[in-house]
Amino acid sequence: MSELPLKLDKGYLYMRVGADWYLIDTGTFSSFSERGEVTIDGLRFELPLKEIRGMDAKILADHVKVPVNGLLGNDVLDHFDHIWDLPNGVVKIGPPGSLVHGGSTVDLKRTAERVAAALPSREGEVRPTRVQRECGLMLVGVKVEEAHYPMLFDTGAAISYFDYPNRERFPSAGDYTDFYPNVGPFTTDTRWVPATLGDTTFTLRCGSLTPVFGEMIGNNGIVGNEILKGRAVGYFPERGQMVLGAIAHPVSA
Repeated sequence: MSELPLKLDKGYLYMRVGADWYLIDTGTFSSFSERGEVTIDGLRFELPLKEIRGMDAKILADHVKVPVNGLLGNDVLDHFDHIWDLPNGVVKIGPPGSLVHGGSTVDLKRTAERVAAALPSREGEVRPTRVQRECGLMLVGVKVEEAHYPMLFDTGAAISYFDYPNRERFPSAGDYTDFYPNVGPFTTDTRWVPATLGDTTFTLRCGSLTPVFGEMIGNNGIVGNEILKGRAVGYFPERGQMVLGAIAHPVSA
């Protein structure tokens, strides 16, 4: 098990590996790094991609306004248990099944995708660097009023996205300018939407889904990293679970 520095900076989640900061993005399959590799908890991943969908570290840094050396997607994240503890600024990372976290358990369901994904190696091992394997995105069940929706859990999203019928009746949270690879910057109206994951209730800042989001995630929505604020959260992709710890301190919007 390893403990690494963790931060939420200008709305985005980062982990430091050695001297390098990486954006943690459960909403994408593929990772990239300026160094071409990353070693986490003794596992070395070769990351030959320097960009995904036209976005490299420089373009990413220009958007998030934070220096960053790359992005960690599910081809790397799926190899570990994670406990993201923002109040204490650390992430615990270990092999699948090695970490335990107390709190409210929320089931995750993986989309079925087969992609060219990173394959880790330990020191002295010689293995292929990328293989075709199952590496889907994670869906989480969200209750809004009396209806249930499967939504993408995306730590790479600073806000959530959801087109609810008559969404205009929810309180306005103002406009928000976001960025998406191959689309570029876009501005969306946002609303404060009460939503429940498991037995934990949040007020999510929800933008409106653009056609590109709708095509990709079945017109349901995205739960962003705002649910991680003020608490420690266990993320266990192999078990298909997320565990929401108790709130550590009040969090401003």
